[in-house]
Amino acid sequence: MLTKKKLFACLGIMIVGVLALSGCASSSSSGSSGSGLKTGPGVDVAHKTITLGILSPYSGPVAAPIGDPLALGVEVFFDHVNDNGGINGYKVKFVREDTQYDPQIEVQKYQQIHNQVLMIADSLGTPTTFAIKPLADADHMLVYATGCAQSALRVQRHDWRLG
Repeated sequence: MLTKKKLFACLGIMIVGVLALSGCASSSSSGSSGSGLKTGPGVDVAHKTITLGILSPYSGPVAAPIGDPLALGVEVFFDHVNDNGGINGYKVKFVREDTQYDPQIEVQKYQQIHNQVLMIADSLGTPTTFAIKPLADADHMLVYATGCAQSALRVQRHDWRLG
């Protein structure tokens, strides 16, 4: 079971990743600000929002013991961030998808949301996360994964992504 200290440490790492990615976004789908900041999927300068994806089993065999509480923890953390001014004034919002802890469904849900989010803030499960690994790698998508095989995920250069 995750201790409170470990959960907050993991979420702190996610915030650092979000801050790094929001400052480095390179292609513009929602425009740019007067300061020349270019945005990409999941960053809306006009509304000052950052959209994160959650791919978690909200139904199925691991929903109640792990999926729901973990996803709720991510949301509660970012609600606290939002209540305290957001990330450099940007509010965090979520696109939530139920993977049912099924790798094929996780791939389908990832494909539905990957152009709408800055990162996947929660992907629960080793088999489900490995199912989206090639897609996330091709998209240069940061994926915060929770599973047993964390050692199989790595950071390449300054690019926080599955690789």
